[in-house]
Amino acid sequence: MKLLFDAGHGLGNRHRDVMDPGAEANGTSEHAEVQLLRSDVVARLDGRIEVLLVPNNNKTLHDKGAFIRDNFAADDVLLSLHLNAATPAATGAEILFDDQKPQNKAEAKRLVTAYCKKTGLKNRGAKPDTESHEGNVFILGQCPGRGYLLECGFISNAGDLATVRSDAASAITDVLLDLFDVAQ
Repeated sequence: MKLLFDAGHGLGNRHRDVMDPGAEANGTSEHAEVQLLRSDVVARLDGRIEVLLVPNNNKTLHDKGAFIRDNFAADDVLLSLHLNAATPAATGAEILFDDQKPQNKAEAKRLVTAYCKKTGLKNRGAKPDTESHEGNVFILGQCPGRGYLLECGFISNAGDLATVRSDAASAITDVLLDLFDVAQ
């Protein structure tokens, strides 16, 4: 069992060979923040679980989807990191799962609950991807099994962003070690 680990947005996410920064607020971009977060989590995991980084330098989002399909085994987990954006008052974390795989709802709920407990962020819940602002989330539909998109907090809320920068890597590491049943 391995983790396919994605840092949302990046090169070719929306248009071939064009960088998609994701949401931008508080002097930074979503992609830059989740790239740093993913790197920090991988360093903290220190080889305790097998991790395959989903590349962010693909030519198109469909290339990223093909990478996931080509590298996903039945018991693997896909985790895509993102940051929400709204008004500066919006706060909290949520997790999306593919509405075509409702069996993932209980695990998604457990993951976001543990993440929010560790970070202190408001728990906005586990939601089917059809409740996202884009409707079905493409990347979640590319894995045949357990796939999740974690909105780690709001980039538009300075407090959430500070929490993501200070506490999210540790929280995500703990959540993943628990998910993969690895002693901490």
